[in-house]
Amino acid sequence: MSRYTRARVTNSMKRARDAGYFCTLCGKKMQRDEVTAEHLIPRSKGGSNHRYNLTSSCAPCNSRRSDNTHILPKFNVTTGYPLSPDEVKRMMAWAMKKSRKPPATPEPPHA
Repeated sequence: MSRYTRARVTNSMKRARDAGYFCTLCGKKMQRDEVTAEHLIPRSKGGSNHRYNLTSSCAPCNSRRSDNTHILPKFNVTTGYPLSPDEVKRMMAWAMKKSRKPPATPEPPHA
């Protein structure tokens, strides 16, 4: 059994399904069975399964990206058109906002 829960399908992914799937990393048009859920902020770096932190990607891109946050989405999931830098910033800002974990409580100093 995996240590992570399966990411739920988001409304934007449902819209993508109806319009045709596109990988947000490489822009490839995909069939329904090729789509994987991509975490914009990886779970290993505090990302959540919140809908603003999920997008779709093809399996090779999802594997290649792994937990690297420097590889950013480049294409719109529903149209396949390139994203502007402002759209990428907005996507990542929403993902960060919804993925932040509360700060860890500091341990009391040892006597």
